[in-house]
Amino acid sequence: MKKFSTLLMLCCISLFTFAADISLDFTTQGYTNEQEVSSLTVDGVTVTFDKGSNKNAPKFYTSGTAIRVYGGNTVTVSSTIGNISQIAIAFGGSDGTNAITADSGTFTEDTWTGDAASVVFTVGGTKGNRRFVSINVTTAGSVTPADPVDVTSIALNKTELSLEEGKTETLTVTYTPTNANQGKTITWTSSDEKVATVTDGVVKAIAEGTATITATPEKGTGATCTVTVTAKP
Repeated sequence: MKKFSTLLMLCCISLFTFAADISLDFTTQGYTNEQEVSSLTVDGVTVTFDKGSNKNAPKFYTSGTAIRVYGGNTVTVSSTIGNISQIAIAFGGSDGTNAITADSGTFTEDTWTGDAASVVFTVGGTKGNRRFVSINVTTAGSVTPADPVDVTSIALNKTELSLEEGKTETLTVTYTPTNANQGKTITWTSSDEKVATVTDGVVKAIAEGTATITATPEKGTGATCTVTVTAKP
C-alpha cells in the first residue's frame, strides 16, 4: 500500500501544471516624458513595442502615466517560461477607442485568453492611441526557464545624430542574438556632457559641438552614436 501511494504521488506531481503570474508595470520603469519604448522583460516574459505601419513609435508620457500605442503599432507578448494562457491589459485615463486585435486566441476589451508562446496585438486605425499602463501575463505548463543566452553585441538605431540645442531624441537598442536573455542592462555615457547628455537612451543637446554617445551592455560589444549639436537659429 505504501509503495502504491508513493507511485500515485509521483504521478500526480508529474501531471501537475504549474502557473506563473508575471506583472509588467510601465509606470515604475523610470521612463522619461515622450521616451520611445522598445521592450521590457520581467521573469521570462517580454513585451515588445513596434511602430508597425505607423511612422510614430510607441512612447511613454508622464501625462496619463502610460505608453501611448498608436494606430498601426504592434505589441508582442512572449514567454520563455511556458505557454501563455491569459494576458490582462490595464489601460490609463483618457484611453482611446482604437480596436485591438490579436493574432491568436480570443481578445475581449482588455483580456486575452488562449495557448501560445507569443501573442501579437495590433492597434487598429491610423489615428488615435491606446494607453498601456501595465500588462499581467499568466503562463501555464511546466515553468522551466530557457537556457541562458548571453548578449554578444548590440546596435543602435542611429550611428549619427544632429540636434539643435535644447532638443532631445531617444536611441533604441537591438540585441544580438535576438533571443538573448542575459547581459541586457545598458550603461549609457557621453564623451562630453557639456555638449550632450544621455539618460536611458534619451539624448539631450546642451551646447554646440560634437560628442560620442556610448551604449555598453553587461555582456558583449557595445555601440556608439556621434551627436552633433547645432546652435539655435
